Amino acid sequence: MTQEIPVATYWWQVTAALPTGRDTREYYVLRRQWADHTTNARKSSRGYNRWGNEDNMTPSLFQIWAVFPDPEAMRGFLSAAGVEVQGKLRSVTWAYSHEEATGPAGKKLIADIVIHFVDNEGPGILVLEVKRPGNHPTKADTHKLSGYTNLRSVRKIARRHGAFLVGAKSAARAAALSSIYPVMTWDEMWLLQMVAAEEHLSPVTLPWIDRAYARYGIGEAGAPASVGSGEHGDESAIQAIRLMNLPARELNFLLGSECVEAFLAGHCPPPPLPWLKGAKSMEEMCDRSLQETWVRRIIRWGPDWSPQQEPRDP
Repeated sequence: MTQEIPVATYWWQVTAALPTGRDTREYYVLRRQWADHTTNARKSSRGYNRWGNEDNMTPSLFQIWAVFPDPEAMRGFLSAAGVEVQGKLRSVTWAYSHEEATGPAGKKLIADIVIHFVDNEGPGILVLEVKRPGNHPTKADTHKLSGYTNLRSVRKIARRHGAFLVGAKSAARAAALSSIYPVMTWDEMWLLQMVAAEEHLSPVTLPWIDRAYARYGIGEAGAPASVGSGEHGDESAIQAIRLMNLPARELNFLLGSECVEAFLAGHCPPPPLPWLKGAKSMEEMCDRSLQETWVRRIIRWGPDWSPQQEPRDP
């Protein structure tokens, strides 16, 4: 008997690294994914709200980097992806599913992850072609990476890199496709996040990073015990986390982790942050087809992005 795939009612049910507010880059970067009616439609087999597929796994795990307060935490990741960081890493920003027109007749490319970084030598770009474990890259994906690193929005930046992010069993195949593009596995990114977390984050946060990967079959970490008096993600857990003396990014990651755990256990946790109350359901968002083409083409990874470029929530 095929196990039923959990489908989220609200976007925050499947995101551990919750943004610190509605007007943050992190919020709009995630909204690009969860408000996309073309991938999250009722009858779609993919989508941010369907647990375990690529649209869900990519932001769920990569967004953990947003928990780190210091861009230097991503030095190891960038190096593993073929970037030679020069001096201090001053900023790292990214966006998912960046869409750009590439020619006439509506031709377009949609890059899985575009990362903009600034170090002592200036700006650089790293673009990732992502495959969840079990999905294998093909030669066409190397052509995509070539296209991503030559998008009009990135051509003015001299240092442009591309890399694969794939399951461990696909690493050799990805490496054989091209000698130009480095290959990173989800397992390696997990290790790099854990190494960075040991230096930059509180010890209470580390087991939840392990758990985030284990939910997708990477590692075998069980869920840490809820800090509340009842189930994961309930009001007692939310209140207990809010009393912790931790930075907002980490507090939100703990709140989000509890909620994801509750969702996968079949519970419906309350919104863990006040500004999440009253959020529209994903089904309603998709039925209304609210994400227009121009919204998908906002350069959210860029240094000039601001919330004023975005349409407001309905």
